[in-house]
Order: sequence, then C-alpha cells, then structure tokens
Amino acid sequence: MKTIYIFIFLFLSLSCSKSHLFESEKLWKTLPVQHQGRIKPFDTFAREVLKEVYGKSHYENKSAVEIVLFWLIVPEIWQDIPLIFVEKKLRKSLDIPFKRKHFSFEELNKNQKLALQFLELQSLEQKGESLDKYFKDLSQLQRRLLLFSGIQTGFLIRLEAPEKGDLWLSLAELTPAVQDKFKKLIKSYVSLISKEILENSKTFKLNKEAQDIQKKAKLFKKEMKEFQSLLPIYKKTRFKIKAEVFYNSINFFQVAWIFYLLFLISVNLLFIFRKMKIFKYSLSLALLGFIFHSCGMLFRSYIMSRPPVSNMFDTVIWVPFVALIVGFFFYLKGNKWPFIASAILSFVCLLLTNLAPEVLDGSLQPLEAVLRSSFWLTIHVLPITMSYAFFFIAFVLGDMTLIYYLVNRKQALIFSKKMYQTTYRLIQWGVVFLTGGTILGAVWADYSWGRFWGWDPKESWALITLLAYLAILHGKLVGWITPFRMSFCVVLMFFLVIMAWYGVNFVLGAGLHSYGFGSGGAIYVFAFFILHLILCLVIFFKIKNPKFFP
Repeated sequence: MKTIYIFIFLFLSLSCSKSHLFESEKLWKTLPVQHQGRIKPFDTFAREVLKEVYGKSHYENKSAVEIVLFWLIVPEIWQDIPLIFVEKKLRKSLDIPFKRKHFSFEELNKNQKLALQFLELQSLEQKGESLDKYFKDLSQLQRRLLLFSGIQTGFLIRLEAPEKGDLWLSLAELTPAVQDKFKKLIKSYVSLISKEILENSKTFKLNKEAQDIQKKAKLFKKEMKEFQSLLPIYKKTRFKIKAEVFYNSINFFQVAWIFYLLFLISVNLLFIFRKMKIFKYSLSLALLGFIFHSCGMLFRSYIMSRPPVSNMFDTVIWVPFVALIVGFFFYLKGNKWPFIASAILSFVCLLLTNLAPEVLDGSLQPLEAVLRSSFWLTIHVLPITMSYAFFFIAFVLGDMTLIYYLVNRKQALIFSKKMYQTTYRLIQWGVVFLTGGTILGAVWADYSWGRFWGWDPKESWALITLLAYLAILHGKLVGWITPFRMSFCVVLMFFLVIMAWYGVNFVLGAGLHSYGFGSGGAIYVFAFFILHLILCLVIFFKIKNPKFFP
C-alpha cells in the first residue's frame, strides 16, 4: 500500500497530458450523489465541497473530482496537507501563522484554543443567541472540518437510494452487492492511476505500459458501468446529471459578459468616430453574449425544474436577460439606446456574479419549503423581477443623461427629450408587472401564511416602490415631470428598487421572506448609492435656478 501512496503523491505533482485519467474522471463526474437535499452529479458535489473547504473549486491545477477521490482513497496523506481555509480574524485568535491562509486538518485538530472556542460556539447555539461575524466564521471553519472528515470516512458520499425513506445510504451503509462493486471500482481506479503515473515518469517501456494502461482503462470503464447498473436512480437522472456536468464545464455567464463588454467597446468606438449608422454590425457581439446568457438560464431551469428566480443569483442573471429582450424590442422600433442601456446593465450584473461569488452564490440549491410551488413562483416572483428590468433600463438611461449633462448640457437636454417617451413607457410596463406581481404575492401569502398582507418588510418596500413610480407617472400626466426631471427621478427612485431587491434580504434581514436572506456586498451597494447621490446633488446645484429644472 505504501507504494500506491507514493504513486498517488507523485500524481498530485505531475501533469499527465495524454492519459486515460481524463476519461476516468468523466465517468466519475456523472455518478449521482445525494447532497444538501438534492441529487447532483459527483462533479458538482466535489466542486462544492472543495470550494467550501479550500476556498476554490480546484487544487494545484487538479480538478475537484480528483482531489475528493484522493481524500477518500488515501486519507492519511491529506491529514498533514495545508488545505483548510481559515479567515483572518480566526488566524489572529488561534495564534497560528497569520500570513498563511490554509492549514492542515492535523494542525487545527491539535489546536487547544480552537477546541475551546468550538465549545463556546456550541454554548451560544444551544442558547439560541445570534452569532456575530467572528462566531459565524468559526461556525464555517467547524463546517469545513466536518466536511473534510465526512469525505474521508465516506459518510458524506451518499450513492444508493434506500428502499424506504428519502436519505440515501453512505459508503459505509451500502448494501453488500453495491458495496462490493464500489470496492472493485476503487481498486480498478487506483490500479489505473498507478500505471498512468509510472508511464508518465518514464520508468518503464512506453509501448508495453501504454497497452497495459489501455487494459486498465477498459477494466475501469467496465467496473463503472456495472456499478451504475446497480443504481436504479442513475437511469432516471442520467440526462439531468449529464446536463449539469456540461453546465459546470462552461461558465456561460462569464462568456456572456465578455461578449457584452466587446459590444459596448465597439459602440463607444462607433460613437467616437461618428459611425453609429453601422451600429447594426455590432449587434452580432451582443447576440453571441445573449446566446450564452440564454443557454446558462435554460440549463439552470432544466436542471432544477423551476424558473430561475429562487435566489439572489438567479434574479441577478434573470433581470438583465429580460432587459435585453425589452431593449431589443425598442431597437426594432427604431430606438437603439434602450438596447445599449440593457447591454450595460447586463454586463455589470453578470460581471458581479463573477467577481462576488461569496455574495451571489451560483450553486444550484433546493428550494425552501415555502417556495416549492413552480406555479406560484412563476406568477409571483417572475413578474416582480421583470418589473426590475424595466426600471433598471430607465435608470441607466437617466444615468446616461445626468452624466452627459456634466459634459454637454445642451446635448444632454436634447437626449433627455428623445428618451422622455421611452422612459415613460418603461415605467408604465414596470408598474404593470410590479402591481400584478404584488397582488399575486398577496394571494400566495394567504395560501401559505393565512393572510393577504402583513406589512412584512419585503411587502412594504414593494408597495413603496410601486407608489414612487406611480407618482412619476402621475407627475408626467399633469406636466410636473419634464424630460430632464424624468431622468433625475428615475435615478433617485431606483434606490427603492435596490432596497426592495437587495436591501430587505441582505441589509435588514428581517421578515417572513427569510428564505431569501444573505450577507455581504453592503459596502459596494452603499458606495453605489453615495456616488449617485453626489451626482444628483452636483447637477442640482449646478443648475442656476434649481426650483425650475429644464
């Protein structure tokens, strides 16, 4: 066994280019596992576990699948490898090297201060007290240690659905036939990787070893197919499992925002060189971005069998998706600016999902019990988030006008007049969707909670937002809202949308909509608010007679 350990350790340090390991890894990826209340491919399971423990979904250029398998096969080696991420405040408190971010399981397990703090954490949890940032980080560290240990013991790897009950059987609980086949599968995999490492280290004749490896690879493939045949759930879920593996392999939203960025750069160049007449040729870049964007949305919806609006990440990719469709309709009517505005917000939103994964968790998680109704989720949440898309485009158009005003007042006023009716239409449609979604939400609340309206923070801010935009519409009808004032108002009123969309769940963190709560990003949202407030104040005082906006 020691020889095998050495081979595996070598494998972690070698880069095997042409190998059968890639094929074997593909087979492991499509193995269904039950984890966190849903069935997912081993690929997703490994990525989520490694990201939780290590902070990244890969380790030293090795995939999550490889690493998690090695935790299981040779747990002794990994006890002393610095793999577990520890936050800054915890590093200070535990008297461990501050400059290091990762520590081994053995180091942390022997730390007496950590053991005492875990006891204190347990006491606070038993009393039901709210945890501050430090103890939340400590709770996360405890979870990482449990995850690492759970993989090594096989307790967290649940592969077989039981005859009765919902909880699948872990490796230690597998029925004799499945357990015996899994042991053969692991033995075949270890044999394959050992031969592969020897071939890559050139310790044997290449031709002879290549033939031997091919035999080992075929044997492993045969063992995997036989193991999968013992799992009835594999046949039922194989299409969704393969779809999720494919979804994991391509970062659709990252590719999409890159194309949106290229489109915006090309538009800027056309504007600078006054070639906007050939604008339609730049649309191919935005179209490519939209195709990737759409594919990402479709895969998420298919895999989870629900509309993609169940959490903050979903809404942040859904709102720009709707905005692009709305913007394209305006383009077909001869107005390109709403489409450019929708491309800007799409680029920003998708970039945020890439830059802030801690705040916008893109993992596919099962719905909370109260949300497990695709019908209500579709007719309530979809319309409300669609209203955000209309308000968002109006905001970007207003923002463009205000920034333009600082550069060229005359042209900005002309632009605001051009966008006056467009902005008005956007607000009208936004109000229609928000009103419908809010009323349907009240009906759902009666169905779920037994009351139509309870002044819950989410409900209250939805109503405040609705009334604010209704005030703009009425102001326009009676002549109070001029074109430039409209631009000014849509920028200020969008802060209410942000509060209803983000603030209630990530800042207030109160109310019956607790399933949408999260944390993080408040500093950046606050900075966004302050910058735009300063912009509005600068323009307000720059106008000679602020009582009468142009």
